[in-house]
Amino acid sequence: MNLSIRPFEGADSDYETVVGIGNACEPEYPGTVEEVRGRDARRPEKIRWARYIAEFDGRPVAVSGYGNSLWHYDSHRFDIEISVLPEERRRGIGGRLFDHLLRELEPLEPAVLKAWTRDDRSDDGRFVLKRGFEEVGRDWESRGKLSNFDPRAWDSGEARLRTDGIEIVDLRSLMDRFSDWDRRLHDLQMEVHHDIPSISPATDVPFDTWRSDFLDSPSRRPEATFIALHGDRFVAVSELCKPQVGEHLDTSITGVRRAYRRKGLALALKLRALTWAKEQGYPEIRTWNSQRNEGMLSINVRLGFEKQPAWIEYALSLTGKQWAPGRDADAGGSKLLGRPQISNEP
Repeated sequence: MNLSIRPFEGADSDYETVVGIGNACEPEYPGTVEEVRGRDARRPEKIRWARYIAEFDGRPVAVSGYGNSLWHYDSHRFDIEISVLPEERRRGIGGRLFDHLLRELEPLEPAVLKAWTRDDRSDDGRFVLKRGFEEVGRDWESRGKLSNFDPRAWDSGEARLRTDGIEIVDLRSLMDRFSDWDRRLHDLQMEVHHDIPSISPATDVPFDTWRSDFLDSPSRRPEATFIALHGDRFVAVSELCKPQVGEHLDTSITGVRRAYRRKGLALALKLRALTWAKEQGYPEIRTWNSQRNEGMLSINVRLGFEKQPAWIEYALSLTGKQWAPGRDADAGGSKLLGRPQISNEP
């Protein structure tokens, strides 16, 4: 088999190849050239990453890549991706790409590789297990059909919260009220981020990097980001994002500052978000949660979300030491054989 592997060069045709192969492998999570190009452009300089295209007699058949996680930054830990066109599998292409990634990563002294597969894809699971990866975590994907959601059947608790001085306001309105809304939201999201279940230690994202991503990402909708406000302090958030392909919305994050928990804020925010989405005519909301996150999972079940096949997170230690999971944190990130780019709810 005349298979060649070359570096991704950033040309329009390369982006079209990456997106085309990704969409063929993940038709449930389609992406666009604009989304991928935008994510590449917003990566800070400290993130070490690369992407490769495999061609069979000059025809693209697979893509692979590696990169540090921005939200769980460690210069020696890398998320990896391998996506092979369905009709080209079982020909050894994935194995060739994995070996190639190991060679390319060697000068960077990687300590841990991380990858994801979906629970209903047994071939993908066997692929990573055969290469020494170990399962270290699982995320549930859940989907809520808004045709089944009736806001009138719920007491959001907002009246009670107002007696405690807490109001729920969409971010679009808060942008007019607070000139430093971005600083306030960044501070809130960083605190919440450290409590989202994951096997990797959370790291803060610098303000300028976070702000650029928030303002420049085409999926962001300030009118679909809801903030619990206590006085002038942002104390909880639930954010919906709109993928460029598809009619559904994704929940990017829902979280409450530690000092404000057990007040019903997460449920109130989720209800406000679902009500807004239904009023706007969206048919479905999708979200991802660690299986260890029983609190948020129970809220989603109460709201009628239905669980989909779990996403399994794998880790491979390259240092000879036994893998030791870190403190709970967000498990969102890149993909191996298909992993949607989405953060978990805490």
